[in-house]
Order: sequence, then structure tokens, then C-alpha cells
Amino acid sequence: MQISHTTLKRLVLLNTALVILGIVTLVALAIMFRPQVKEVLRDVKNDVVQNLKKSTLYTERAQTADLPVYQLSIKSDDLRRIEVITRNAASEGVLLKPNKIWVPAQFVYDNKRYKAKVRVRGDLANHWNSSVKSWRVKFNRDNLFQGKREINLIIPADKAYETEAVAYKIARKLGLLVPDAGFARLKINNIDMGLYFWSEQPGKEMLEKLQYPNGEIFNADNVWVDTRYNAFGIESGFDSYPAYYSGNIQEGPIQGRIVKRWQELLELVRDADPLIYAQKIPLYINIDKFVKWSALSWVFGSAHAQQIDNVRWYYDTTTGRFEPILYDVNVYSLGQWDGSKRVDQSHQIVGPKTTFDTLIGGHKIINKTLQVPDVQFRRNQELWKLLNSEDLDFVKMMRNEYQSIRSFLDIGLEAKNKPSEDYYQSLRIQKIVNNQKLLKKWLGFSRSFSDIKMNENDHSLSMSISPDGLAGLYLDGVEFFGIKGFNEKGLEITLQNPYGETKEVNIDYVKKNNTSVVLAFDTQFLYTVRSENLMPIPSDWRLTIRGVVYNEKDAFQVDDFLPLLRNAITKHAVEGYRNRRTASLYENKKEAPVTTPFMPVDQFIARSGLPFKKVGQTLKLEKGEYELHESLNFPKDYGLSLLPGVKIKMGVGANILLHQPLIALGTAEENVIIEPADASQPPWGTVSVIAANGVSQIKHTQISGGSEAWLNGKYLSGQLNFYHSDVTLSDVRISHAHADDGLNVKRAKVRIENSYFSENASDAFDGDWVEAIIENTIFLNNKGDGVDFSGSNVVIKDSWLSHMGDKGISAGEKSEIWVYHTTLDGSSIGVASKDQSHVSIYASLLTQNKTGISLYQKKDIFGPADVTVYGSLIAMNNKDFTVQDASVLELKGTTLVNQLENQKIKSEELHFISPENQISVRNKRGLPVVKPAVLGEIPTELKTKPVSVNGLVIPDLSTVAPLPEHVSLR
Repeated sequence: MQISHTTLKRLVLLNTALVILGIVTLVALAIMFRPQVKEVLRDVKNDVVQNLKKSTLYTERAQTADLPVYQLSIKSDDLRRIEVITRNAASEGVLLKPNKIWVPAQFVYDNKRYKAKVRVRGDLANHWNSSVKSWRVKFNRDNLFQGKREINLIIPADKAYETEAVAYKIARKLGLLVPDAGFARLKINNIDMGLYFWSEQPGKEMLEKLQYPNGEIFNADNVWVDTRYNAFGIESGFDSYPAYYSGNIQEGPIQGRIVKRWQELLELVRDADPLIYAQKIPLYINIDKFVKWSALSWVFGSAHAQQIDNVRWYYDTTTGRFEPILYDVNVYSLGQWDGSKRVDQSHQIVGPKTTFDTLIGGHKIINKTLQVPDVQFRRNQELWKLLNSEDLDFVKMMRNEYQSIRSFLDIGLEAKNKPSEDYYQSLRIQKIVNNQKLLKKWLGFSRSFSDIKMNENDHSLSMSISPDGLAGLYLDGVEFFGIKGFNEKGLEITLQNPYGETKEVNIDYVKKNNTSVVLAFDTQFLYTVRSENLMPIPSDWRLTIRGVVYNEKDAFQVDDFLPLLRNAITKHAVEGYRNRRTASLYENKKEAPVTTPFMPVDQFIARSGLPFKKVGQTLKLEKGEYELHESLNFPKDYGLSLLPGVKIKMGVGANILLHQPLIALGTAEENVIIEPADASQPPWGTVSVIAANGVSQIKHTQISGGSEAWLNGKYLSGQLNFYHSDVTLSDVRISHAHADDGLNVKRAKVRIENSYFSENASDAFDGDWVEAIIENTIFLNNKGDGVDFSGSNVVIKDSWLSHMGDKGISAGEKSEIWVYHTTLDGSSIGVASKDQSHVSIYASLLTQNKTGISLYQKKDIFGPADVTVYGSLIAMNNKDFTVQDASVLELKGTTLVNQLENQKIKSEELHFISPENQISVRNKRGLPVVKPAVLGEIPTELKTKPVSVNGLVIPDLSTVAPLPEHVSLR
């Protein structure tokens, strides 16, 4: 239908007249009811103002609560830029990397101001599509916030309020790596934004505070966001290539070496068959941490925390292994258990098509690692522990955490409704309860399908057992019914796994009764193979029993059989109706033999070119001179024994890497020697022991001329290294190392006696997180520190540390050091205590150092240090003491030459000697100790009780006897 031009003009005039009439009517009504209109407008205005100022009204109410208040100042222009960007991005629902712009800001907390940069945080719109946004704050390196370089300020609803905080607390109790986190209030330009969840962004500073080696942290670089936004590119598959990820700690060659290790792991994930992967993955992933991380995620029902873009991987350069960092947990429902079956929200029965692991999706590293049967089993064990723990009450912890922040929910620009949030919190609790019930049922379910074949040619029994269930089964034996001619002597039992590997099974006992024969043997774990998406698939285990009957003439008959099976997690026997089996099958075909793979130690010996002798799980090298010009990575189950008189001449860059103990037991007459093949050439590498199952023993051994190395992704900083491996050294000489350290020990116990460290290019002995005892040992002319400790407990007794280029003793990062009857002379600093370390010095001598004792804080993430000196002599140093503010030095019963200038030094019963006197050292071994005559009497009130440290007893000072020919004054 068409309208004529004249008609259209009339309609326009009519509409215009109606609009004008409406406006005139509204104005007239407003004039007539002017008081009422003013009251309505006033009420509307008050509502708006009250909403805008709600944070101010609630500020007084919350002042007594124990939450920090963070303040950000951001320029208005910068806030407008961010607002424009996020509004434009809201239509797509994702924020691309180029749009995550940093702007300058000022961060204020506790009346202290920090220069910072801020940007919007989060890929998805829920973080930034409203007035209250999630933020990331980056501080200057020279002015960290409480030791933190970056923090995230996250809208707490995204973390399900209490959920992430509780998950982190539990993770810490399990020994997992998680960032520092908590709750705070945030103000931006004096506007109260309300409650936030804050967390430290994982990085170098976080690792240092938690006393983790400074490795690397890898995370997916949000490629999926780019793919989703542009709708181009391959959707999946690139997550097994290194470029999909980014690191944020290392740079240059070190990062390259670590990325190489990461690439090796990804290649394993991408290309290795299951058996090879199962053998190698414990060398690349910290399985203990991995299984605890996975178990904890599943109690919360959180497949989300295990998906590609949410998993951060920390790399430990001392072990060469990666471990996941818990992040973005939330609470998700795995379904419900109605008391007898699994149902959905509509109480419809949900079949077993999905197991919880399948919800992870396409994370190849996690999926392939959980395909490894031992990893799957250990994860299930950890999960069962969490589900039944009396110490970790998830529900109680979540309720308590929620109550601690509830009073802050209705504060701020977008205040929440408390009753509504209470309801949602109750739903989270219900999900946790349902998840726990369901997971217990999942792990508690066991079933098996078995059949038996009897070979009439060799009278053997071959039994096929296929386990069903997530937990796996323990096979303890077999009960036979109606068997004739049973031979209980000379039985041979083998078990073949689903991958074709066969092993012998040891018989425990045979028990006969009137109706059956029970054949019990060593418990065997039967797992169910998992598909690539972690679905259980039928898995055939074959148990073969030979020699069942006495001879060919005996009857060969079995009426029935019963595998003795238990759930491997709950330990409960498989219910009778679920222990399913067929009638006995007979066959006349002989089974072909199955060989098993074995460790190629003989091949290793041939390749090494050295005449090792295999004795048990040890490779021995007898007296003789040998040359090694390549790096040897020993079989992981074999240690190395070097007999007296062994001399190994190491070629350029050659290394020895062990995973079991090193035993080098020379004698006084015939030392074990490891030295350069040609001292004029570049140095050889390292001798290293990593994560050995035993204590290494080094005695009457000389090691010299080595350097450092990267081997299999592990950085080995000393010419001799023991990582996660205990060691004792006696009568050992370590010298002329071209590395950072002559000896480096990490996370281990070490004892050193009657040894000599000299002429090393840097530190003689570096120990990180160690328990150590050093006795009767000389450290002489090393260009770095004599001993350098971090996070360690150490006793140094009757030793001499002389002429170090840096420090005689360096104690750092919360170390506890006890020094007794020891001389420190001729070094840049005699004793340095830093970063919350404590050093106790008893009856010792510090002389002719540039500085005798120095106390200071080096790293922001630690605190000041302290030193206590008992009954010692401190004389003829260029400067006796330097004490940084807040560090504490106490002198008790100590002798000095110089009067104290620093009034902050605490002292009791000091003694002074004339500055003209000189100190001469004339002990037969060159080990000076303090002669009590120099000290005068030790005051009675300063006597100490005996103290035992690391097994070494430090006696009462009143009983200390002088050693002969020590200190004389002339």
C-alpha cells in the first residue's frame, strides 16, 4: 500500500501537534503540582547520592575489620582511555593483548606511596565491563610492595569469593606452590570500589620468598583469545609447541636452556608412545606435586583449573622438573549422589559415560601424564586422603572464610546483597558436599571381568583379568575350585600387563582345604588403561601359572576359579556379583614367550669406554688411571663406586651425572683423584648427584679443575654437586674450580670433616636449604666466599677460613649458623649475616679482615639480620663491625682492641687488649683457636647450657679448654 504525498504531510502535522500538546500538558501539571514534583525529585536525587556514597557510609562500619585498604590514584584521562577500550571490547566479550594497556599510577598502603603501573586484568568481559574492574598492579623493582613485584586485584565474584583463598590455604598445607593471596578493600581516586581478592603475580620475587630456586614459570599466552576474536587459525593443537607459551623470569641463554627443557617435555607429550612417556615423565614433571595438585582441583570439581590457559608451570633448575601452580579454582558440580546413584539436577540418572578426568578437555600435558598408570594411581590415593581427611574440612574452611569477608560484601561502588550472596555461598557448599560424596563413590566402585584358559599341552593356566573402575585393583591371589592334581611345588607365575610387558610373581603361600586351593602371591596392582581423553578402556591383564600338575598323566581340571581382588584405593574386596568370570576354557595351543624390556646398563658400560664392573645396583671402577672425554649420564638405578687409587682425567666439558649415590673411598696412601686431562685446555664440567636414594660418601678424594654445566635441563653450578642428595665428605680436597662453587649442595644434609678448600674461582662451598656440619676444615685463598648459605642450618667447628676474596662465612635468607672455636682472618668480611639470618659465634677469632662482622638486609622480601658473639676475640680488623639499621649485634664476654663506636651494638662484660699487641698463629695444623687467657674469665651469668645442633653438641662455655700453641701476644 502506498501513501500519497498530501496524506503524508497531514500525518506529520498531526504528530507534531500531538507532541506539542503533550509537552504543554506536562508543564502545566508540573506548575500545578510543583511541591509534589520537587519532593519526588529530591527523593530520586537522594537515592542516587546514597548509592554513590554507599562506600562512605559503610566505611565507618568496617573500620574495625582486619582487612587492608589499598588506594590507587590514576589520571582521569587514563581511566577514560581504559573505559573506551573496554567498552569497545565488550561487544566481542574478550580483551586482546594489545588492548591491555599499562598506565602510570600511584599505589598507597599504610601511609606509604609506591610508583606503579596498572592495567585491566582478565581476558573475559566479566572482569572489566562494569565500573568495578579487575586490575594488575606492577611496582618498580627498586621499591617493591611487601616484596611483591606485581599483584592482581580481582573482582571477588570471579574467584567465587572464599573459594580460591581456601584452595590456596589447603595447597600450602600440601606443599604445593601457590602465590600469596588474600582479601582487601580498594579505593580508586578516593572512590571506594569495595571488596577485592588480591594475589601475587607469580614471578622471581615470589619464588625467592618461598625459597624456591630461581627457575622459570611458563603459561599459555592466551592464543585462544586471538583465535576466538578473529575466528581464524587452527583452533587446537599448538599447545604442544613452545611458542604457545611464555616465560616471565629468565632472559638470554639461561631462558634458552630452560625453553629447551620445556620443548623436550612438549615433544614427549606430542610424540612419545605411552611406555616411553611413562618411563621418562618423572624426570620432567614433579609427580608428587602434580598428583596433589590434580587431587585438590577435583575436590572443588574444577576442571577449569586444569585447562590449558589456566595452568602455570614452574621449572626447578635444580631438579630439571616442572610442577603446576594452582590457579583459578572456583567450585563446579560433578553431579549429585542421591544415596544410591548418580543423578543430574533434574534427578535423571546420569550414566558412566563421563568420568571426572574427561572434563579437563584437551590439555595434552595433563591428559598424557594422567594416562600413566602410576601417576593416575598416586593421584587417586591423594584424592582419597583429601576426601577422608580429618584435618582438612573443606566445608568448614569455606564457611569460615566467607564469614570473615561477609561484612564487606555490601560496601563499595557495586555493593552486593548479602542474603543473595549467602544463598550462592550455600550452593557452593552443597556442590562441595556433593562432589565429595560422588568422588568417593567413583573411587569406591570396582568390578572385574575374568576368564581362564587351560593349555592341555603344557598344563598351564592362563587367566585374563580386565579391571573396571577408576581406582584400579589389587590382585592378591587366586582361589581354584575343583582342581585336580595340583602341584604346590615348582610353580612359576608371570603377569603380563596391557602393554605386553611381563614380570615374574613371587608366591606367598598355598592353602588347601576340602573344596578349594588358595594360591596367594605378592600383591599386584592392575590398572585400567586410559584413552587420550582419559576415558577408561577395557584393559587385559594375563596371569600365567605353569607347573600346576605333577606330570602329563595327572588329570587337568578346574571347575571354577576366583581372582582375589580388592579396590586399590579403599582396600575393600570386590563384591561377589561384580567379580565376574566365565567358565573355564580349554585350548591345545602353546603360548608364545613374551620378553620384557630391561635397562640397557651393559650398553651404557660399552659406550662409556670405562671398565665398569656391575655389582648389584652399583658400577665399580677399580684402581687405575682413566680418561673421560664425554659426558656420562648414568642409568637411573645405578650408583658409582670409585676404589682407592682411581684417577679420572676429565676432558674438556666432560661430566658425570648420577641419580644414585657416589661412593669414592680413597685411603691416605691412595687417594681417589678427579682432575683435568690437560690443565692448559678449558676446564672439564661437573660431578653431580641428583635425587639419590641414599647417602654419598667421599673420603680421601681430590677434585680439581672442574667448572659448571647444564645437563638435562639442570643447572649444576659447582664442580661437585649434590642436589636433593645427602653426602658426607672426609679428608677431601676441593680446589681450582672454575665455577661459581667448588662444592654446591641443595636441599640435603651434608657433613664435612678434615677437608681442604682452596684456590677456587668463586665460593668454596655454597649450600642452599641444607643442614650441615663442618669440622676441622680449612678454607684458604678462595676468590669468593669460604662458605655461603641460604635458608640453612649449619654448625662450623674447629675450622679456619682465611683470605677469601669476599666473605669467610656468608649467612643469608633465614639461615641459622653456629660457629665454634673457629678462626676467620684476612678476608674482605669475616662473617656476614643478612636477610633474617642469625649467626652465633662461640670462642672464635676474627682478625685482619677488612670488616670483622657485617649485618644487613639485602633483599626486600626478607628482614634484618642478627649476630651474637660469646667469649671471642675480635682484633686488628680494618673495621670490626658494620651494622645496618634494624639488624642486631650482641657481644657477650668478648675481647676487643677498639672501643665500640656504634651505640646500637649490645654488649655485656667486654674486655680490651692493647692495640700494639699482635696476634700470631702457631698451631701445628695452622688452625688457630682462642686462648681463654686472652679473654679473662667468662662471666658466670653468661655461661650457656649445652646446645645440640644438627647432632653436634656445643658444650657449656665454662668447660671450654684451650687448644695448645695457639694465640700469643707480644
